[in-house]
Formats: sequence, structure tokens, C-alpha cells
Amino acid sequence: MTNGSPVAGGDSWFGARLGSLPIGRVVLAVLVGLGIWLARTIADNPVESYKATLEVTVRGQDEKVPSEPSLEPSQVTVTIVGQRKNIRAYEDGTLSLRASVQFDQMTESTGQIPVEITPLVEGVRVDTLTPKHVTYTVKTLDVKTVPVNVEVVPQRDPGMPAPIVLPDRVTVRGEKAVVERIVAVQAFVREFDLAQRVVDEVGVRPIAADGSYLPRSRVEIEPQYVMVQLPAQATSNWVEVRPEIVGEPAEGYEVRGVTVEPQSVEVSGARTALEALGGRIATDAVEVQGRTGRFESSVSLRPPEGVAPSDINTVTVTVDIGPVDEPSG
Repeated sequence: MTNGSPVAGGDSWFGARLGSLPIGRVVLAVLVGLGIWLARTIADNPVESYKATLEVTVRGQDEKVPSEPSLEPSQVTVTIVGQRKNIRAYEDGTLSLRASVQFDQMTESTGQIPVEITPLVEGVRVDTLTPKHVTYTVKTLDVKTVPVNVEVVPQRDPGMPAPIVLPDRVTVRGEKAVVERIVAVQAFVREFDLAQRVVDEVGVRPIAADGSYLPRSRVEIEPQYVMVQLPAQATSNWVEVRPEIVGEPAEGYEVRGVTVEPQSVEVSGARTALEALGGRIATDAVEVQGRTGRFESSVSLRPPEGVAPSDINTVTVTVDIGPVDEPSG
């Protein structure tokens, strides 16, 4: 070649020529500096990896949709790679990896669905993910309200009043196929001293239409516990009717006598409540204010809590009023 221009060893020759020129020396210096900076950057911030086992969650589920997705397996193992400064953000907890699947991709009752790993900062990528897909199963849910039945163990005498339960209905929620079978829930209590007539926090069990019991783990029950009251055995007594007279007759007049028809009535209730009556039952108030003569009034009996009249709820009260100091006719 003319001028003896070298061909072999072109890179060395080019560098030598470039370095012999003023602008070439500048460019060469920049390239050398950039190479040194890159080498130091890589040395100071090498590529590293981070491995984690994550629980897979479901994103985007509509709470209004009565369904419950389950995943198998429920965990995945992921390895991410990136520069040390970025990987350390995951190692020290500044960033947390999450594994999730999208609910709107569950178009069938069961199937395979891809797992997504987030968040991934710039320069960080997923190296391995095991498994990349999980199997989903979507269960259709249902909810309904059912009555609470109470069973006393051992069985009470037929004459004993029925137990009272609060609340008397509960809400059951779960897989539709299971909820549809439930017709009631059962509360069990043991017979106990009648002085202690309330049992709190009694658990309940779901009952199917055929009378069989279903596992509580199959459904959610709200509330989980009920209160059961076992009234004491009812009995009855005859008690005297005592009218309640209120007010004052007109000036110069007085109440000369009070009669009631019937004079006694039969009432029923717990033995302790009847004993507290003391053999008497009051009536609603009979007003004599301003009265000047004999009158009759039909008034209701006023039994205390736990006591009820057996047949008669009202009585007739006759009040005799006459002038003061005048003999009664």
C-alpha cells in the first residue's frame, strides 16, 4: 500500500494516530476514563441475587361477588437479580416482594393462572419463579339466616317451660352447597340449679334437613355464641285481689268501703315469683279524686314480672263514697 500505511494491527495503529492528534488525545482520554469508571462501578455495585418464598394473594376480587378462590400451591419461590444497591432494598425490607394472581383471569370454576411478582424496580428482573402458574378453585358462597334450637341435657319434664334463647336466629355463611343443607343450628345446655337460670356463651352447631350435624369449620356463624335462659318450673296459686285506690273524694266526703269481684284469682309463674307476691295481686289505680258517691270501675290486674293471670285479666271494683260522719246506708 502507498506511503507504507500499516494494515495489520489496525487498532494499535488507530490509537497511536488518534493520540498523535490534539482532538484525538481528548477523545482517547474520555474513552479511557469512561472505561475506568465503568470498571469501578461494576466492582462497587456488582450484580447480585435475592431469593424469597412468598404467599400468593388474589388481587382485584369484587367483594360483591359471592365467591371464595383458593390456590394450590399457595406459595411460590422466586429469585430476582440486579445490581447490589437495588437488591439490598429487598434484603433490608425497604421493598417487599409480593406474589399475586388476578381475580378477573379466573374465568372457570378451576384452572391454571400465572403468578405475577411485584414490585420490580428498574434494573431488577425475575431470574427464576417456581412454580410460574398455580391452580385456582373458585367456590360459590351463600349466606342465610336460620333459627336456633335448644336441647337441654338431660331432657326436662314435659311440664317445664321451653328454654328462651337470645338471639333466636343466627347468620350462616359459606360454600353454597353446604349452606343450602343447613336448616337450623343447635345449642346444647345442661340442666342446672333453677336459681341459676341463665347460661351465657353457648356454642351452636349447624343442622342439616335430615337431622345430621355438619362440621362448624365448613361455615361461618354469626354470632358464634348465644345466651340460653331456662325458666324455673311454672306453678299456680290463688291470690287475693287488692285494688289500688288513689286520690281524695270531694271535700266533706270519704271512702266508706271498697269491694272487688272476683275477690281472688288464679295466677301462674315460677315458684319464686309466686312466693314474692305474698298471696296478693294489685290492680291498676282506681281514681276517687273529687268523687261524691258510689261508683264501679273495671280495672286490669297488675302482675309483677314472671307472673301471669290464668284466666281473668280484669276485675270490677266498687267504691262506696259518702258524706263524712253520715251513717252509711
